[in-house]
Amino acid sequence: MRPMLVPGLLQTRGYTRALLPKLGVQADQIERYVNVRQVRQGILTQSDPVELIAYFDEAAFARSVGGPSVMAEQLRHLASAAERANITPRVIPFSAGAHTAMSGGFSVIEFIRDSPVAHVEQRHSGAFLSEKEDVQPFLDAIEILDEVALNQDDSLEVIESYVAKHESQE
Repeated sequence: MRPMLVPGLLQTRGYTRALLPKLGVQADQIERYVNVRQVRQGILTQSDPVELIAYFDEAAFARSVGGPSVMAEQLRHLASAAERANITPRVIPFSAGAHTAMSGGFSVIEFIRDSPVAHVEQRHSGAFLSEKEDVQPFLDAIEILDEVALNQDDSLEVIESYVAKHESQE
């Protein structure tokens, strides 16, 4: 989870293409990254899909990555993905003020038969943490985010409002 960005598992090709150069990816590597992200997205639509709960800072929708048409398409895609039972977007509204996810991106991966793992993201690297005492602060952060994030229906209303804002700028 990088709350200021749409996660790779939910990115459209246009959003990914617009984003990657800003993150330092070399021009000759962009299409490769775009294709890899698209393939990885298959875990959300396979016969036994993974469950994804994604937390977004509202700023992720206000910032126009790739311009208004790319951003509107991205947000329509996100709203459409949320129609699947295994995908839940949760928006942290501006009114929540400062929140725990502002300190950096992370993901928690939970397994049926194993302990959860945290993945901490940095600019060009990441680390997987598997020791219980290392993972617990991230589980605690998710509990805090659950308290400040909007529910799915209200989150979808926010997403739709930003679709309209970006469409009006096309």
